[in-house]
Amino acid sequence: VATDGSGNTATCGFNVFVKDNTPPIVTCTSITVNTDPSACTSVVTYSVGSSDNCGISSLVSNPSSGSTFILGATTVNSLATDNSGNTSTCSFTITVIDNQSPVITVCPSNVTVSSNSDNPTTCSQIATWTAPYAHDNCGISSFSGNHNSGDAFSVGTTTVLYTAIDPSNNSTTCGFNVIVIDNTAPIISCSPNITQS
Repeated sequence: VATDGSGNTATCGFNVFVKDNTPPIVTCTSITVNTDPSACTSVVTYSVGSSDNCGISSLVSNPSSGSTFILGATTVNSLATDNSGNTSTCSFTITVIDNQSPVITVCPSNVTVSSNSDNPTTCSQIATWTAPYAHDNCGISSFSGNHNSGDAFSVGTTTVLYTAIDPSNNSTTCGFNVIVIDNTAPIISCSPNITQS
């Protein structure tokens, strides 16, 4: 308001606009998790930090927290928007690793056989058993034994090992003994009676 010496006045006015042009702050951190016990995936809950001088109106992440993540690395993108429409983004990685070893089911007990009920001239015996089987949350890449059912074993104790390996190179081994007992008596060949005169 301006007033002159005669008391006349005049006024003028104007507006002051305060504009928020400061983007929000959004903070992301990469994380590593293990697969869930019964699947080759993981349900992951995570949090993304955000702040703004005028308040956050939305924070959206894709894939969202609580999603199922597959084995390996997945990129998550987060977008924060403040009340003035300013935005900021961040990206981070969720890595799912398989740390679960395969499970070998029904590992055989020790097998004991005698040598050689089938062929007394051979100091060995064939041993048989029901082979075990293996399973894993991410599948089996290899499963083998160092001996097979139906192999011939020498007298004494031989350890049979089965090894299961999954695609992440986790492994499990089960073992048992094949025991071959020599209970075959020796064979003696005698000459006929000898008569001397």
